[in-house]
Order: sequence, then structure tokens, then C-alpha cells
Amino acid sequence: MDSQQPPAETTSLPRIFLLSLESEAFFDEMYKDLIDSLLSKAKVQRATKLDPALRYLSEYTPDAIFATDAALLKTKYATVLEKVISEIVQLESSTSQECSA
Repeated sequence: MDSQQPPAETTSLPRIFLLSLESEAFFDEMYKDLIDSLLSKAKVQRATKLDPALRYLSEYTPDAIFATDAALLKTKYATVLEKVISEIVQLESSTSQECSA
């Protein structure tokens, strides 16, 4: 897993997870400004392989998940897609409970 995190003093920043399981070579260059902007405003983590992606999603609940390529649509990444869907359902559930309170 590629670690792209701001300094430790920014622990209150939102946590963003980039899923780049089949990232194209041009991605980093094309979206450099966007990634730099995210890094200045959030704790950003990026996974480029299946196991690290699953491990991260098991250990953390990111505030946002960006799929940077179409890999999640492939059968071999079904476990990651299921985990992402689970995170979304969990987030929606906690948001609904907060709105009801």
C-alpha cells in the first residue's frame, strides 16, 4: 500500500482512501494537482493491491473512498467491492441515526 499521508499533527483531518487496483501509468501525472490538494486537506491512503486494500478497509473507516479505475467491476476484486459497499451501508446507517437524534 502506498502511504500518502500528511504530517501527524493533522490527525483531525478527514480520512480519504484511494483504490487504484489497476491504476494506469498516466494517473499520477494527470491528477497530480488533485492529489496534492487532497493531501493538503486530508489524510490520504492509497492501495494498489488487493490484500492491502482489504486490510486497510478492515482497520479503518474512511470518510471517502475514491475508485480511481474500473478494477472494482472485475470478479477478482469482488471482495474489495463487497467491503466498499459494507462501508457505505455502515456510513449511511450512522448518518441516519445522527439525523434521527
